[in-house]
Amino acid sequence: MASDIEVKFVPAMRRLFAVMTPARRRQFYSVLTLMLAGAVAEFATVASVVPFLAMLADPERARGFPLFGPALSSFGAQTSWDMLGAATALFSAVAIAGAVVRLRLVWSTHSFVFGFAHELAVEIHRRILSQPYIYHLEYGSTDLLTALQKAELLVFDVLLKIFYCATALLLSLFIVGALIIVDPAMTAVA
Repeated sequence: MASDIEVKFVPAMRRLFAVMTPARRRQFYSVLTLMLAGAVAEFATVASVVPFLAMLADPERARGFPLFGPALSSFGAQTSWDMLGAATALFSAVAIAGAVVRLRLVWSTHSFVFGFAHELAVEIHRRILSQPYIYHLEYGSTDLLTALQKAELLVFDVLLKIFYCATALLLSLFIVGALIIVDPAMTAVA
């Protein structure tokens, strides 16, 4: 049985999607792709922190990690200090790449939402201004202002928050997945 929110939310989102221009729809799909890339980058950052911290505690343990030890050796790291330096560089590169992806995601999300808000405002203006003259005599500018205010509330208070929630949900799922892969028992306890 569908909840009242689902009954109202899904058709409203379909109508919003129908109003989008094809270019804005492509941008929407690129933002969704960036959300996935951001989640993978977050996963990689969390996954790279564990071997890095283990190496800080005991640099000799690096050779015991199945993928991490041979990867560091392939970079030419032979001694434990070389491996620690390579692990630091690798962790830093992964963390910086993850931050760049997240910043790009935030920029793309805002670009999409603000661009859509602009298109929605232009469409509202177009529809109201294309009404016959008698409409403008009967109704004042309050209809236009009210419609623009509702569009602003919809885009900035609903749509932007939906994107934030979807991004946070996807990132948290990937982080929890990474933690489950690293240590399922401790993740269950936490």
